[in-house]
Amino acid sequence: MAFNKKTHLRQNIDALKTAFTLDRERRAPTPEEERTLGAYSGFGAIKEVLENPTGKPDKDGMATLVAELHEVIRANTPDEREYKRYMDGIKNSVLTAFYTPPKVADAIVEAIWDTRIVPKRILDPSAGTGVFVSAVDFHAPYAEITCFEKDPATGLILKHLHPEKRVRVQGFERIEPKYAGYYDVAVSNIPFGDVALFDPFFSTHTDPVRRQGTRALHNYFFMKSVDMVREGGLVAFITSQGVLNAEQGRPVREWLMNRCEPVSAIRLPNNLFTEHAGTEVGSDLVILQKKAATGELSERQQDFIESRKLSNGIRINNLFQSFDRVIHTEAKVGKDPYGKPAMEFTHAEGVDGIDREMRRMLSEDFNRHFNESYCLKHAPEQTPGTPERELSRPRQAERQRAERHEPRLAGEIVKEIIA
Repeated sequence: MAFNKKTHLRQNIDALKTAFTLDRERRAPTPEEERTLGAYSGFGAIKEVLENPTGKPDKDGMATLVAELHEVIRANTPDEREYKRYMDGIKNSVLTAFYTPPKVADAIVEAIWDTRIVPKRILDPSAGTGVFVSAVDFHAPYAEITCFEKDPATGLILKHLHPEKRVRVQGFERIEPKYAGYYDVAVSNIPFGDVALFDPFFSTHTDPVRRQGTRALHNYFFMKSVDMVREGGLVAFITSQGVLNAEQGRPVREWLMNRCEPVSAIRLPNNLFTEHAGTEVGSDLVILQKKAATGELSERQQDFIESRKLSNGIRINNLFQSFDRVIHTEAKVGKDPYGKPAMEFTHAEGVDGIDREMRRMLSEDFNRHFNESYCLKHAPEQTPGTPERELSRPRQAERQRAERHEPRLAGEIVKEIIA
């Protein structure tokens, strides 16, 4: 189905109206209201919201809808400052809010839960409206889930779609140091871009790579999440190709490989987000297992670190020297979002074909590269095949999930961040 900006904007406005009503009336959504909330898809690729309302008539009705959006936000915020905070969040999300198709989120989560490990503490540092939260909840209703979402409008929707989870409508950089090493799995579609942020621990650290990490969102989210998962735990992110490709990102990749083993690195086609966000952008799925280096790095770790520039000017990570870990049916030379030469991959079967290929590759990668015994060895009070795990495993016939878009922490605090 082709992306229709007007339809998505209408659905977003209706979802926000509903969320504000639920806030005001302090109640849970009805089934119909939950469907309205679930249709929210963010403002990625809806560039019309960058313009302020003019009051002039327009042919396609977009300006009228943008004016209504402003009216809804203004009517439901207490002052100009809060109104501006909501609108700034919406505008800032236009270039980066590409929501993950539910099938893709489910494929990633299912690959993790198809191992013998029993993840109980889950972190989503950029939750959107909770597509990964829903996937985890389906496979592991016992799991304790913490999710962060910085955008106020999206966070409002997330809070009402997942009222039983711990939702923090604030930036991931606000997570407290006491949660270092606490989580079993961090899973998300993280933001990207050379946007600097301030993290008291990273920004003033003696390690120059930690300080460098605060200058690009995608690098920071990886590094901070590695700190937050326990030894043997997993970090599984859909991310910008810049994490693996960028020449200036080499120190960050080396930092990651001194603390992790690469479980999977899959290059995703540019049309992954077309149906849900109306845009074509290259991305990668990167899954790391936290495991401190004990000697020389492996060949696979070295490949993760290194990237090279091809004769046509395209820079590519060594893990993708061949296209066997690239999901695609067509490949051509094009440009990245910054106008630089880049490979463009597409899949003719859309999300269904991408989902099928991703499941196959993830199964292969977990069988080859995931150190299950190491994960179980460092898991707090876990054994394979516990009754709660068996109860949570869905029957195959029950894996028909509603197409809906995208915590309470236990008392134990494991350890402080180790520099």
